[in-house]
Amino acid sequence: MKLEKFEKNKVGKMLEYIIEKGSDKFTAPYNIKIKDAGKHMDNDYGILALTDPSKKVVQVISESDIRDLLSKGISLDPTEEFEKTLKSVAARVKYTPITTDSTIKEAIDFVVENKVQNLVVVDENSNFYGVINKDNLVKAIDEIVD
Repeated sequence: MKLEKFEKNKVGKMLEYIIEKGSDKFTAPYNIKIKDAGKHMDNDYGILALTDPSKKVVQVISESDIRDLLSKGISLDPTEEFEKTLKSVAARVKYTPITTDSTIKEAIDFVVENKVQNLVVVDENSNFYGVINKDNLVKAIDEIVD
């Protein structure tokens, strides 16, 4: 049965060829200031994996998350509020990465349930591994089914 491929195969193996890598353009320290986060999100995906000092991904935040935070009262003016770090507001965001050991079905479910365009993938130690774009995921699924 073709659906078994989605329930058994892991993201890290089956989807390796669609995972965009390059931690420099997708990661930033979790204590980055909100005002500086936009510069780090200039990566065609609009997503940022926040890392702790040991480089483990502790949170994922997107451009739409930042827009949502701004709409809830964080000002763009150079005030104390705007100087806050993403760490201080990231608890409002409920987006965590998937792992290379997640099944393809889990990745699909995550996209559907969370209405996200991009998935951050971490390895078994929570280190940044890469990003999967939803459109590339759909194309890969079509190839697997065919």
